[in-house]
Amino acid sequence: MQAAAWPEHIKLAVNLSALQFRTGKLFDVIMRVLADSGLPPGRLELEITESVFMQDQEKYAMILKQLKDVGISVVLDDFGTGYSSLNYLTKFPFDKSRSTSRLPAG
Repeated sequence: MQAAAWPEHIKLAVNLSALQFRTGKLFDVIMRVLADSGLPPGRLELEITESVFMQDQEKYAMILKQLKDVGISVVLDDFGTGYSSLNYLTKFPFDKSRSTSRLPAG
C-alpha cells in the first residue's frame, strides 16, 4: 500500500524464489496483493534468478507470460552468476536481465 502512494514513475521490485513458483498459486497471490494494495501492475517488477527455471520450465514460462500479459515487468536477476544459459533469455519473456558480476577493471 505504501508503494502505491509513491510517485508514479517509481516501480516496486520484488525478488521471487523457486519455492514461490512451486506453490502453483503465484499468479493468483500476486493479483490479490495488487488488488488489495492498489498498486498498478505496470509498477511491479518481479526479479527471478536462473535457479527458478531448473525444474518445470514450461509451467514457469506460462506463469511469466500471464504476469507480463497484465503489465508486470519480469527481470532475470543475477544473470551470469549461476547456470548462465543464453537459452533463458530467448525462452522466457524477460523485460531485462540484471547481472551482479563485475568485469575486471582495466
